[in-house]
Amino acid sequence: MTDKERDDAIKDLKDGLSDVNGTLVSINEQLKTVFNELRDIKNTLHGNGRQGLVERVTTLEVADNTKDSTIGKIVEWGAIILAAGLSLFNTFFRHGGTQ
Repeated sequence: MTDKERDDAIKDLKDGLSDVNGTLVSINEQLKTVFNELRDIKNTLHGNGRQGLVERVTTLEVADNTKDSTIGKIVEWGAIILAAGLSLFNTFFRHGGTQ
């Protein structure tokens, strides 16, 4: 192997390693975004110092079980659907959504 061939092989190897490093940095940034979105979804479901969807739905289900009124049940389920829809909207659109 000549010196030029060796130098070319070393350059190719360095270029390849640089490409791999760039790809790993990109993957790392994408994973950070995914983990942040998952944290936001978890906070929406379970709350973060405030009521989450799980607690809200449980509260509404308890109230639903104690009421006999059909209209009351319709309003409560509407509130559940609205709360879920607003939370999902907030998670995916207001905070930048998935990337």
